Amino acid sequence: MADSNDPDRNRSFFELATGEGASRGAVDRVQELKRHLFDLAYLVMNADGTEHISEEMLVQELEERMEREGSVDVEARADELAPLLDDGPRAIRERVLVLADEVAEQAAPRTEAVGARYLDFLRRLIVADARVSAEERELFSALCERWGVEKEVPGA
Repeated sequence: MADSNDPDRNRSFFELATGEGASRGAVDRVQELKRHLFDLAYLVMNADGTEHISEEMLVQELEERMEREGSVDVEARADELAPLLDDGPRAIRERVLVLADEVAEQAAPRTEAVGARYLDFLRRLIVADARVSAEERELFSALCERWGVEKEVPGA
């Protein structure tokens, strides 16, 4: 279980995700993990079929940071993910689970610590509109299970 006293909480995302120096492989892993975070945020934000302004603001903050760093082409990512929203909750859930597995693979052996950070961000996103949908709760719970992280499911 991720702990607030865990020393990993004070490490940079780069250090946490790679545990190594700035090698090309490590940089690629971090870029992939950032893309996964954006994809997860986009899908979770839209899982209930609505986008609230407070959710949009959090994702926009993430987008701006990623664009500044040149790490993720957020417009291209959103364009690629948008058709999943039309396919409904089952398609969203399936994609989220694939992303969860990819995060676990990329973050290994630090899956729990990286997952805990992702979940902290996603929790903020889920509760931002003061309305937690069943779809959001289900996705959050599935991510906790996939990454071996114990977090209270928002709205439960």
